[in-house]
Amino acid sequence: MVNPLQTRERLPVNQSINDPLIQTERLCLHYGTKPAFANVSLPIYKGSITALVGPSGCGKTSFLSCLNRLTDLIPNAKVTG
Repeated sequence: MVNPLQTRERLPVNQSINDPLIQTERLCLHYGTKPAFANVSLPIYKGSITALVGPSGCGKTSFLSCLNRLTDLIPNAKVTG
């Protein structure tokens, strides 16, 4: 059995240790003509703690659905991370 504390993760060749693990730039989501959220830019770095805070209905769950690819992306959208 491998001890996870003794293994080292390797970054992809083109990824720097200072690059965000997950990043959005000007991410928008609409349900029909109603915007769920607009222009969300957020870098999330490895080892960081990030919280989404806001009132009910402000788009927190919709934002996470976009990150998990549970919503359809528009053509030419780039997903990394």
